[in-house]
Amino acid sequence: MLAKSLMTHLLEEESRHYLREMRRALRPGRAAVVTAFLFELFEPAAADGAPVRVAFPFADASGGVRWRSRSRPASAVAYAKPLFVEMVEAAGLHVQWHWPGYYPGTARPTGQDVLLIGH
Repeated sequence: MLAKSLMTHLLEEESRHYLREMRRALRPGRAAVVTAFLFELFEPAAADGAPVRVAFPFADASGGVRWRSRSRPASAVAYAKPLFVEMVEAAGLHVQWHWPGYYPGTARPTGQDVLLIGH
């Protein structure tokens, strides 16, 4: 199963739904390749503020979900890594492998994280 650039356009409840559907569709022992923008909740402060806030300036109440555009939140969505892992596990799946692709620190995200998520 491949979910390339899907989670980057879904807010939390929609992402949780799709993760549950992945679990339902995957046979035991199988995995999905998923991409997402993930960030650490407590990234080091930069001179111009926290880097993730530059690329994704708007957030939900917890700060765990951030987006680029106030008027179109689903245009680019980022998740705090601990929240995303919790969402994966709540769906009955687990992260088997994670390749970090988004490194906060620039005004533009440079690439999505790639995860292998298993049943």
